[in-house]
Amino acid sequence: MAAVATLKSKKEFELRFAIVMMLGYYLTDDYILKVFQTLDNIKYEDYYVKMAVAWTISNAFAKYPKETMKYLKNNRLDDWTYNK
Repeated sequence: MAAVATLKSKKEFELRFAIVMMLGYYLTDDYILKVFQTLDNIKYEDYYVKMAVAWTISNAFAKYPKETMKYLKNNRLDDWTYNK
């Protein structure tokens, strides 16, 4: 429950921490689609949050290339994050 609250944090490094935890623990068969949905709903302008999102997507691509490519073709990422 605390992780969900952290993903809604307005504090840059709390939000970054939650995203990196998804990267470490939720890039699995059971959660990959939920991770993409969660990343799509993060709207934050600070560098470290955007880089954590990009980092998570790049790791998802290494583990789940088909699913990640499908996500990248239809997502709500801002251009800066997408281009990373």
